[in-house]
Amino acid sequence: MILKINQQCGVAMIDRVFDAVIRLVGNVCLKQDILMVLEVISKPLVPWFSYCHPVSSSVNHLLYCLWENILGCLQRSNPAIIFNASLLRVQAPLLQAALDHPHPPISNAAIEFWKATYGKKHLEYPECLLPALAKLSRSAI
Repeated sequence: MILKINQQCGVAMIDRVFDAVIRLVGNVCLKQDILMVLEVISKPLVPWFSYCHPVSSSVNHLLYCLWENILGCLQRSNPAIIFNASLLRVQAPLLQAALDHPHPPISNAAIEFWKATYGKKHLEYPECLLPALAKLSRSAI
């Protein structure tokens, strides 16, 4: 019983932290701020996007909301962000985890983002993205 109560408290805390990060990312619009926030939050988020069994059903929803906010702020940046190889190196671990995510809204949003930004560019892709991109190209055939 105590373990269950502690787990519920943990889930509530996770929900509050993700909610705060979602609000933060949703309010960032300047290019330099977006790039700084992305660099700071990307590495800590990768395990959350890589973990296949959520602590609660709300975590997948919160991850999706956060992912949508991250992608949205990248695409509405002022001035516009150039999606080049150096930005892709920063984004690659998080993109790889999102492209492979088992929750379809997250992986579908990652696929659409990829197609709209990096998908038609001739870049040298980071090694960690190659398996996800190979899987993506096989499913498009």
